[in-house]
Amino acid sequence: MNISLSSISNLIKLIRSQSNLDNIIKHHQYGEIYYELLLNNEIYFLKKLNDEKYTKVQFYEDNIIKKNVEMFYSFENCKKKTFLDFDNHLIKSIQLESLDYIYEIEDVEKYKNVKLDPFFNGAKIWRDVYLGYQIPSKKMIYSELITNSFYEKYNISNFNAFISEAIFTNIIQFNNNILDEEKFINYYFQLLYAQNKKNLERIEKTDNLKKEKEEILINYGPVITKYLFTNVMFSISDFVEKNNISYNTGKKYLKKLVDKKILKAVKVGKHNAFVFVEIFQIWSK
Repeated sequence: MNISLSSISNLIKLIRSQSNLDNIIKHHQYGEIYYELLLNNEIYFLKKLNDEKYTKVQFYEDNIIKKNVEMFYSFENCKKKTFLDFDNHLIKSIQLESLDYIYEIEDVEKYKNVKLDPFFNGAKIWRDVYLGYQIPSKKMIYSELITNSFYEKYNISNFNAFISEAIFTNIIQFNNNILDEEKFINYYFQLLYAQNKKNLERIEKTDNLKKEKEEILINYGPVITKYLFTNVMFSISDFVEKNNISYNTGKKYLKKLVDKKILKAVKVGKHNAFVFVEIFQIWSK
């Protein structure tokens, strides 16, 4: 495999951005909140790649009516307890029970002599899965799940190497690069760097917003504050259930937050729902 100066330069930028993102997710006091926001954004764009008219509002409405449960489950299942069989830093097979899928790479020999940064193999795995899986609507999610499992297994990244938004934004270039392995590896580095850069900017804005609203939200405690920042749009029934409070107490809290213009009341089907508008705006741009 030929390695260009361009690919080395893009790899170095990628490693720095991924390290910054991983450190935030692992060590920041709000790292869990940021991971949930990243995951929501990623699942949204995985769906949008199959339906370009799909909107962020629709996505959060689908969350309220539990329409995205299977995709969230797939990520968590893959992250925490996937059936993995790695051979020589390459995933040989993976089974995701919720989607009834088994992927196998039979020819692992071609990777054994490649002693490069793990992101090179990550890019190869991503491309192998994408080209090898036959159902178009599932290609992206399996490429991501399997590659991120590889990263997490070897402590390269903690399951937040996401690129679906970058692919959606650059779909023509993606299609032009996917068939050539060497071109795609370099392009994968660029995609992941661009996605990380965008997400780091969003995290910084979210962090600033949390500090700005701290004086108000401190009255509701850390559990409710975490819920508000991670759920973005939610039903009143989910709010009271997840925060283990009575319906009347929840209704009172939410009314106060609407009055303070932190939340906006909306209707989702039969559900009385609420949107944390400023968080929604940060993660929808």
